[in-house]
Amino acid sequence: MKTTVQVPVEVLVKYSELGQITPLKIFIQGDLYLIDKVYKQQMVTPRGSFGSALEYNCLIKGKMKKLYFDRYNNKWYVIKEFEDD
Repeated sequence: MKTTVQVPVEVLVKYSELGQITPLKIFIQGDLYLIDKVYKQQMVTPRGSFGSALEYNCLIKGKMKKLYFDRYNNKWYVIKEFEDD
């Protein structure tokens, strides 16, 4: 069985004049990563979550990663999955 955990992250974003949010950089455990490209943005209910969040499919260091923004709590996070023993 897998356990899903939301890991809060710090994100540098750009807000357009129309209110569009675009993540540019992400800080994870003290390391800074440049977001090369955002491919898709959609409203979803992530696994392990009780509400909806904006999901960003991002290219970071050549790998596709999912980044989430909870607009209600004003919080950015990534999802980590762990195998239970």
